[in-house]
Amino acid sequence: TIGDLREEQKLEVLKVSDVAYETPTPKDKGWLDGMIESITGIFDAEVVSWLEVPGNGVFTVNLQAGEFIIDEARQYVLIRVPVPKLTEFAIDYENVELLLFEEGGAFKNSAKYGVDKAMEQLESAELTMMQNVNNNQEFYKRAMESAEKMLVNLVKQLNPQSPNLVVEVEFID
Repeated sequence: TIGDLREEQKLEVLKVSDVAYETPTPKDKGWLDGMIESITGIFDAEVVSWLEVPGNGVFTVNLQAGEFIIDEARQYVLIRVPVPKLTEFAIDYENVELLLFEEGGAFKNSAKYGVDKAMEQLESAELTMMQNVNNNQEFYKRAMESAEKMLVNLVKQLNPQSPNLVVEVEFID
């Protein structure tokens, strides 16, 4: 038997973490631009903020889209499920660290400007981390291995009376 595995919508198979460092991009300036900026910097200098931004994600397998083929005579179960997907990703806001902060010029020293700058950096960090996690083939490989082990163990635990039970897992796109 496969119990209520069919009714389980999502099976969390792997939790991943990543860290992004958000720093301002240095602007390439000539000597004239540098001199002008040193004069106008009192009023118009940018806020400098370096952040260490951690994030966490979860790979899940949609079991409702899967197939369960059971052959009781041969004590064999074939489980065909979609490949794991990154379904959740969020910044761990409690552990964001401010590594460096320098106030901006008089025109860019308001709380609203600082909040806007921080939100921009956090959005950029989240996008960077999501791309890193989605492009990391090692995470997908581990998620598939974890899903396979979890599903095999679950089916075997539901069938303790069948010690010779063979459970195979296939991933479909």
